[in-house]
Parts: sequence; C-alpha cells; structure tokens
Amino acid sequence: MTQPNNLSAFLSRHARPYDPASDTYRRPPFAAPVKATKATPIYNAHSYHTKVPPEGIVPYILHYTDPGDLILDPFCGSGMTGVAAMMCAHPPAEALRLVPGARSGPRYAVLNDLSPAAVHIAYNYCTPVDVDAFKAEFARIQEAVKEEDESHVVPEEYRRVRKIVEVCRLKISDSHTETQSHRRKTI
Repeated sequence: MTQPNNLSAFLSRHARPYDPASDTYRRPPFAAPVKATKATPIYNAHSYHTKVPPEGIVPYILHYTDPGDLILDPFCGSGMTGVAAMMCAHPPAEALRLVPGARSGPRYAVLNDLSPAAVHIAYNYCTPVDVDAFKAEFARIQEAVKEEDESHVVPEEYRRVRKIVEVCRLKISDSHTETQSHRRKTI
C-alpha cells in the first residue's frame, strides 16, 4: 500500500547495509518457552488463518534484534510481526523476563503479502491512529444516530456494530495517554 518513493525514504531512514568488517551479529538460539494468549483485543479483532498473537512474537524480536533494527516479513498475513515490532518500544514485562538483557526500543518493519486482504489488514493494524480525530468522528456519528437509537428502530446488526465501536472507543480512550506520548511509526 505504500508508494515506492515512500518505501525508499523509509528504507533510507531505517536500513543499514551489511558491512562484514564491522557487523558482528552473534546471537545464541532463543530457547525459552513462550506463552501468549489469544484473548486480547488485537488478536480478537478479526480472524486470520495463520495469525499468531503479537505477544508471542515480541520475545523473538527482542532477542534477535536491537532498537532501530529493520525487520522484513515477506509473508505478513494480518501483520502481527509489525504489531510486535511496534510493541518492542514498550514490551510486555513477560517478554522482558524471557529475554534477559533485551533492550526496549522501537523496531521497524517492512510487511508484504500477496493477498490484498492481508495487506489491507496489516496496513490498518500498523498505521498510527489519530485518537482525537477518531473520538470526534465517533461522537459525530453517535449524535447523528442518537434519535434512531433512542426510538429503538435500529436494526440488530447496527446495535452489534455500535457495541463493538463503543468497546473500541473505551479501549482507545484508556490507552490515549500512552499512545499520545509514544507515536509509533512503521510500514
């Protein structure tokens, strides 16, 4: 979904060419058992046949990369590697416990997939949301349908969607302070 010139600019900011004289990449295999729940808002937002909870990916990224490193996921599916890369800026405590010596900090990801649906899902997971604009638009829509909702003529499907949006609004509102102070950028 990113234009080629945007990808070039992104790579010029975050990629470093390999230099055999100075790059000494040595990491032992990661051998800790990783447990991740599928009962999280990100994981449960939709289904995808090969989806892995991002909390299960974070320890591997922390172990094998350093802050500022670039990760390529050529078969990104729903984009959980990109989400996990963003989570490394402020990793879950369990991930830090599993990877002694891991350094918190943003990692960057280039995500690709042949499936247009996968690219769409991954792009929308990994694109920062303007929380204030989201709240304002939600309030506008809520006001526009208030009369219909109060008269109880709203179809059941709409009520289900409205409940999902309300839950999302609450979750975004709860995390607003953290996301405002830690804008994450990725492709």
